[in-house]
Amino acid sequence: MSMEQEHKARELLQQALTELADTQKAPPAPPEPKATGKAEKKRQAEAEAERERRNKQEKEALAEEAEAVKRAAQAEAKAKKQQEKADTEAQAKARTEESQRLKAETKARKEREKAEAKAKKERERAEAEAQAKARETERKRLEAEAKALKQRERTEAEAKPGTESEPETAPETGMAKKPDEEKVLPTVPPAKLSKRERIDRLTADYLENKMTADEYHRERAKILAEP
Repeated sequence: MSMEQEHKARELLQQALTELADTQKAPPAPPEPKATGKAEKKRQAEAEAERERRNKQEKEALAEEAEAVKRAAQAEAKAKKQQEKADTEAQAKARTEESQRLKAETKARKEREKAEAKAKKERERAEAEAQAKARETERKRLEAEAKALKQRERTEAEAKPGTESEPETAPETGMAKKPDEEKVLPTVPPAKLSKRERIDRLTADYLENKMTADEYHRERAKILAEP
């Protein structure tokens, strides 16, 4: 029971007691005639007893009303306390569930990002391996083509009259080249190089990743198409 409710109950009780006291104050009785006899005394006694009985009933009613107010206040305070407790427990439970949900989402996101990073790394590794394998295959193919081209040119040169015993010479220099000597590309403008030398230089640039496969094939086709 709060202080305000207790104060209100006390005011109601005090007001009721005041009203009861006012009712007990009888107005001045008119002068009664002398010696009314036994009947009159009996009537007065009965009237006094009736007043006392009513006063007692009023006091009991006021006491019961005050007790009812007190019990209602106590019940209301108890219900309020229980409701506050239930609200607090519900809020705590909701906060716990929200925290667990956020933790689960964070964990799932980290696992997803980790899986995506791993998949990306595996994909990049596979692509790098495939590109390296493709470059190696292309390099071998180009080397085989260059070797076949050299062999064909050598065969054609040997088939020409007066070229069997002549050693191969470097363009613009007149210096003989040894058969097993490593080939050194001349530092002359491309226009003054032979087809084979230009293709060799083109192949070397491609193998050193200085150009793409499309560029290599396009330039090589241009050289071969020349008269």
